[in-house]
Amino acid sequence: MEDLSSSRSTSADRSGPFLVPLSLSAFAVIYSGAVIAPLVTQLAGEFDVSTGSVGLAVAAYSLPAIVVGMIAGPHADRYGRKRFLIVGALWTGIFTLAAALAPTFAALLALRALAGFGAALVLPNMMAAVADRFPYRERGRAIAKVFVANTLGQAAGITFGGIVAEHLGWRVAVASAGMLLVAVAAAVAPVVFPRVSATLASGTLGVYRAVLGDRSAVAILAANLLGVVAWGTWGTFIVAFFQRGYGVAQGLASTYALVLGVGMLVGTQAGGWLGDRARQKVLLALSLSTFGALVVVVTVADLPAPLAIGLSLLGAVAFGVRATANGALMTAQVPQARTTVLAISQATVGAGAVFGTPAGGALLDAFGFPAVGAYCFATAVASSALVALYVREGEQHVPDRDMAAALVEATPSD
Repeated sequence: MEDLSSSRSTSADRSGPFLVPLSLSAFAVIYSGAVIAPLVTQLAGEFDVSTGSVGLAVAAYSLPAIVVGMIAGPHADRYGRKRFLIVGALWTGIFTLAAALAPTFAALLALRALAGFGAALVLPNMMAAVADRFPYRERGRAIAKVFVANTLGQAAGITFGGIVAEHLGWRVAVASAGMLLVAVAAAVAPVVFPRVSATLASGTLGVYRAVLGDRSAVAILAANLLGVVAWGTWGTFIVAFFQRGYGVAQGLASTYALVLGVGMLVGTQAGGWLGDRARQKVLLALSLSTFGALVVVVTVADLPAPLAIGLSLLGAVAFGVRATANGALMTAQVPQARTTVLAISQATVGAGAVFGTPAGGALLDAFGFPAVGAYCFATAVASSALVALYVREGEQHVPDRDMAAALVEATPSD
């Protein structure tokens, strides 16, 4: 049996043949999710539905992530990540191509949901594979590189998808995402993945008992949910904030909101560098509190527009640092069930979007933007407190004797 540590790279700087295909898989899945955004008007016109209804096509792609990854996670922990990555990318690509041919809006929704089943397999297994390959003290830089692909996938889906749709139609734009995913499945196939040295013996329920019985793992999952609520709420209402608060047009306010993407990109790279030199736990707690504090200042204080934009940028940088620290710590919780932990994390992201952001919207309608800022601050600080109080630093493969008794050797086909 090959121990996982013997197959890890000694440096995240010599990782191209491994990280590039995995980063492409993240790019492609996120690109496929974002490509619908610039097509809203075309889809509404072609299928004779309201503009708001087209948002269901985005939700349909994201909804399976709440359930599918949590079911598949324990099996990936037991049998290896590679097959799930390839099948997920190929499945998503095939049904995305089918969605480009959808004759009705109902068919489009159904095909987008089916594509989402495959997408839900890709991201947790990709992150778990990165964690398998790189030791904890080198993992921050590797995760930071992957997050570049995440950010670029979101931006490319909106910009390139819109350009393609304008000149060739929405069907070609959607088909481009499908073809990219099929190509990614082929690119991942020859990659050599580290072997997982051990897995939990007691099946799916046993894996979940191990994860949910680990206080540190539960704490970081809860902190992840609260952090997503804070970020998602601010990201949802930042354009409206600048429109209403500063009387600018929608297009200009949307340009201001680009600071979130720029800040996130800068922050993830800074977080990768800092995380390999400092304690990830401290970085995570401080970045969350900093983000929440900056949002509440922007929304409560009567600031000049340039200062509000600058503080929003700094808040996004802080949250980017949070993203890499969170990823490094998340992958260190119950390493034998790493994909399961990441699948639950992915479910918390979906749950945060489904339940947390509407609560922020209700506060906005009732009390205005200062209440939104206070809500983001409260959830970010609560997330920070959970990390500081309960999340452990570093990997601990066998937290207690009960888990040690539940380990068996496995020989995955990867």
